[in-house]
Amino acid sequence: MTIPALRTATAVRPGRRRLSAAALVAVVGLTAGCTGAAGTGRSGTGAMAAGSSTPPASSAATAAAMTSSAGTSATTATSGGSASTSVFPVDLAAAVDAAAQKAISESRAPGVIVRVSDDRGVFEKAYGTADPATGTPATVTDYFRIGSNTKTMVVTTMLLLVDQGRINLDAPIGDLLPDLPEQWRSVTARQLAEMRSGIPAYTGTQAFLTDFEADHQRAFTVEELLAYVADADLSFAPGTDFAYSNTNLLLVGMLVERASGRTVADNLQDLFDKAGLTHTSYPLEGGGFPEPHLHGFSSLTADGSRQDTSDWSLSWGRSAGAAVSTAEDLATWVRILADGSLLSPDLQRQRLAVVPIPGNPDDDGYGMGIVDAGGWIGHSGDTAGYSSQMYTRADGATLIVLAATDDAPQPGADGRVLTASAAIAEAVSAVLTPQTPFHIPEVG
Repeated sequence: MTIPALRTATAVRPGRRRLSAAALVAVVGLTAGCTGAAGTGRSGTGAMAAGSSTPPASSAATAAAMTSSAGTSATTATSGGSASTSVFPVDLAAAVDAAAQKAISESRAPGVIVRVSDDRGVFEKAYGTADPATGTPATVTDYFRIGSNTKTMVVTTMLLLVDQGRINLDAPIGDLLPDLPEQWRSVTARQLAEMRSGIPAYTGTQAFLTDFEADHQRAFTVEELLAYVADADLSFAPGTDFAYSNTNLLLVGMLVERASGRTVADNLQDLFDKAGLTHTSYPLEGGGFPEPHLHGFSSLTADGSRQDTSDWSLSWGRSAGAAVSTAEDLATWVRILADGSLLSPDLQRQRLAVVPIPGNPDDDGYGMGIVDAGGWIGHSGDTAGYSSQMYTRADGATLIVLAATDDAPQPGADGRVLTASAAIAEAVSAVLTPQTPFHIPEVG
């Protein structure tokens, strides 16, 4: 998500395209000014050894000399960062590494985590420092704020209730939420999830931005956030156009709570348990950010000064973008998101029946809390100090980027302005899948 500056019938509706599910996952977690401890010691492919840190010069030389053939792991040292595990063929690993390092240097990000995988293996590496002030190395197991990737999770909780018959995707949301502003009541749950409601984004109002910048510890309620746009006109008639709006996901969260009789947090915890996401959480307040985590920085402050955002409240984002996760968990999640294993086959087909995103290539589309970026299936997320991409393909290539940043956009090769995470993701994908590289859609 960005602070101001993703059916009952089986058939695909006109103008929609079906997406294929994908299998493997690549994760690039980028940190700019992030603070984190050395590896947490979680086991598994790509996990850091307990207490790992930057090796001494002699160890680094030995590690750098280690190479691998396909399917054989090798550990390499990173400059100013922690060790990494790679089971890519050595030439491919070197090419991914070089592309990542070049993009990282251009983004000026002090700490980065890259994890990519396809049928040739897995590459995972941490670059630079998690905290420039202390020199603490970044590790592949650091936690980070995933922004609008939260939307994929919250929409999934709603779709689980659809499968249970407790929410009707095509009924007016006013049936369950009669106290909403009159102009919103005819909108459907499907239109909310597809960003086709026409309800404006509260994060796009000057009133919200002023309040946000004045007090980063403020505990916003849903009602306070909705009030910023409650009297605004719809941007278009529901279902007739596309406009990315965080307000949609606040309303999805309200539907989930009303239909289930339980909080969004409780519904998400059930989802995390079902999906095996043991390092993913939904903390609304700054103190809930697990350690070790990355520290992002932002100038979205009253005086324009650059501040550490890692203790800022996430109550302003709530179901639109308040989740925290790790590269490993997102690798698991994006597979589940793409293959629809938690949903009925019919509902997953509907979810993946995307509509075009105006102003983007014809092969870009948005479904119910999911993006198709030219065959890369997933979502992106931006929140104060953190930027992320998580995408996977039907051919097994997968790419996820989670970034703690300075909110500074980066120029793309074609003149587009990109977040640092998007620039690194695009650079790495050009090596991973040169015939079908990832490009970030512009969705708002």
